[in-house]
Amino acid sequence: MSYSLLIDGRKVQGLGRIDVVDPSTGSVFDSAPRADEALALQAIAASSNAGKSWAGLGYAGRRVYLHDFANAIESRTEELAAVLNRERAFGGPRSLEWACKTAFRVWKISPSDESLT
Repeated sequence: MSYSLLIDGRKVQGLGRIDVVDPSTGSVFDSAPRADEALALQAIAASSNAGKSWAGLGYAGRRVYLHDFANAIESRTEELAAVLNRERAFGGPRSLEWACKTAFRVWKISPSDESLT
């Protein structure tokens, strides 16, 4: 699979690639795009602007996006767990499952009171 950076809603190829290594074997199993300082600063500026728009949505508006995001993660749990486990970013598939279920519980029981935004 080919991955891109996502900056200000646009896919950016980056400046070369970084190997993703399985620490248990030392073998490269994928690559990720590399960003320099200029790309990082673009991403920071874009996230600042996006944060303002995000805040403007209020709880109800954000809830829709978070629900869709949670569903997307849940639909690819096995795939994500395999990659995260291989990178050792999580403690394996059970950790990802726990994280997804926790995220679902949090947004499902969150109050819908707009004053909490």
